[in-house]
Amino acid sequence: MTKSRNPIVRRVATLVAVTLFGLGVIVAGITASSGRASAASTTLYSQMNDGAWSVATSSNYWAQSFTTSSTATALTSVEVWIRNNSGSGSSYSLALYSSASGAPGTSLATIVASESVGAWGDGRKSFSLSTPYSLAASTQYFIVMSGPAGGTVGWKCNAASPTTDVTPTPTFVNKSSSNGGSSWSAVGGGCAGNNYNLIVTGAIAVAPTLGTFSNVNATYGDTAQTITDPTSNTAGSFAYASSNTSVATITGSTITFVG
Repeated sequence: MTKSRNPIVRRVATLVAVTLFGLGVIVAGITASSGRASAASTTLYSQMNDGAWSVATSSNYWAQSFTTSSTATALTSVEVWIRNNSGSGSSYSLALYSSASGAPGTSLATIVASESVGAWGDGRKSFSLSTPYSLAASTQYFIVMSGPAGGTVGWKCNAASPTTDVTPTPTFVNKSSSNGGSSWSAVGGGCAGNNYNLIVTGAIAVAPTLGTFSNVNATYGDTAQTITDPTSNTAGSFAYASSNTSVATITGSTITFVG
């Protein structure tokens, strides 16, 4: 018996529904990431040009600001350029701080603790957060470098202006503390008026979207057909199921008409 070749097709949000007229079967598909947003990488601060450096110790802290956009952002990685101005090994630490009146406020998260640097070490080092840190929208934060007592590792700086994906471009400031972060002032010495060498990367949530689903046109007795997944801006896969397996069955994305 021949049935209509013009099935009724319905698409709702992340669902694809195909009704074969007269057979009473609905084939539905749902994205594995249903209801969840993907994330797009964004640069919150980037300046990496060789220059002078500020040595970090247990007393001498150095800080560089960055500001988030108006969209919810999570801190994912931090990269710095350091130099060990000594023939002996030393170390440094990095932390994320809140902002209080334009200077570092409270320590929010440790990015790295006591990262070792060999004698005369000079280069860039990147740190990815195992769990991204949620940042408030349109908010200033600081990356703060410290070191051990007698530390010899310095944070490099340059007069070049940082770049950022944030618009409008925020004002970037750097600060220094000579008392272990109890109070902050303008940076002096070779890095006065410069910006610290730093790349701050975040992730911005992206609302999922789906392209158009393709119609499945079939007549009873036809060979199996394949459902074409719609395009999407999010990662994930599609799963399909039949509401009436006595009429049609599905394996993966293949529909087989059985009765």
